[in-house]
Amino acid sequence: MKQLVCEMCGGTDLVKDGGVFICKTCGCKYSVEEAKKMMIEGTVDVTGKVSIDRSEEIENRMANAINEYKAGNNDRAYTLFSEILNIDPNFARAIVYKALSDSWNSSIKSPKLGAASEEICRAIKIFRDNTISEKEYSAACVEILTETERVGKAMLTSLDNFKESQMQEYSRLNRMSDQKLADSKSSMKSNVYLAQSYNNSAMEYFIMATKLRQDMDEAYAKGLLLTEIPLSNIASTIVNNIKNPEEISSELIDALEHYINMYKSYPAAGEAENQRNEALDFCKRMKEVIREKEKREKEERIQKYWEIHSDEKQKLNEDLIEINNEIEVQRKCLIELEGENGGILKSLEKELRDKNVPAEAERNKVDEEIRDLSRQRERLGLFKGKQKKGINEQIALKQVKLDELRKEVERQQDELTSRVSAQIKDIKEKFEPIKARIKELSEKKEALENELTMDRPDGAQ
Repeated sequence: MKQLVCEMCGGTDLVKDGGVFICKTCGCKYSVEEAKKMMIEGTVDVTGKVSIDRSEEIENRMANAINEYKAGNNDRAYTLFSEILNIDPNFARAIVYKALSDSWNSSIKSPKLGAASEEICRAIKIFRDNTISEKEYSAACVEILTETERVGKAMLTSLDNFKESQMQEYSRLNRMSDQKLADSKSSMKSNVYLAQSYNNSAMEYFIMATKLRQDMDEAYAKGLLLTEIPLSNIASTIVNNIKNPEEISSELIDALEHYINMYKSYPAAGEAENQRNEALDFCKRMKEVIREKEKREKEERIQKYWEIHSDEKQKLNEDLIEINNEIEVQRKCLIELEGENGGILKSLEKELRDKNVPAEAERNKVDEEIRDLSRQRERLGLFKGKQKKGINEQIALKQVKLDELRKEVERQQDELTSRVSAQIKDIKEKFEPIKARIKELSEKKEALENELTMDRPDGAQ
């Protein structure tokens, strides 16, 4: 009897699980009858073409490869995705993840995102050709954007880290150059030859720093270009392969916008900038399209619901008319009441603001008398001490009186504030029942309007 050998991968490690035999290498499953046929000795002649469905095997391999990818085992994942593509060269999802697996091994000296983006763009077109609905296409593109964004962000972070490390070295070389120049100046009088040596060293450090900065700027600019162009190509390919814009999901628009904003803050030029801006403009237009579509669909659902529940709608509209009429009546009453009391209120509010009280005039008079006496004292000469003394005594007496008057003004103003505030409160309290009724009616009106215009997800329910 022959050993069980998997027809898909050639593996010999097959185990029975329930009513089937499973290849532990690739996951391919065989029924008991199939396993028996595989164990029959001899050969079997087959005439004509044989078509083998390997979709289940591919899905099993994909699950294993994705797990390796998510675990960060990029080399292993790359190998597994390659094996899947040996079975089906146009399996789009495997094309995407194989390219992404390779991209994670990029470096500034060996960028791989460009080649990866070409494969991803090819996969996008395959997705487009193999999917009927925009919903399926949207879901595939959201996955691509999400995973590619992670790679792009890592590339840009790597560039930023490179730039930062180079700038630190650049600063160190400049400090060394400055130090050697300082040493040269301090040694000039005592040792000319040593000073010249320091000066030469300073120039060498300066030249190294300048070259380092030039090389860094060139490498950073090139790195940005080799990152942004592939990222923009992917975004542009997704947009250009949308057939029915009104049918794409809002999730795709959000993912696309988030993806572009990830590298938007970095400098861009040429085609990369044009593609980026075009994609952002597309997102802006599509958001408006989606909003209009959602609004239209909502209105259709509401209309469908009320067509079925016409009696309920009629009752709500009648209640709404009744409430509007009562609100109008209450508002007219409020206007009339405010008109009757408006003049009194304005007068009381002015009195409250001004706070003019009888004692205030007397206080101002005494205050002016004190100022007048002070001016008289200032006009007296040096030898008018007796007259100055008399004036000082008058000022002192009036100052006592002024302090008493100030307290009296405060007392009278407090009394006025209390009295007038109470009068204003009494008048405004006349308005409160009407205002409360208007508020109550307005809330009922809002509730009815919400009931008439609220969304009905199931339309007829």
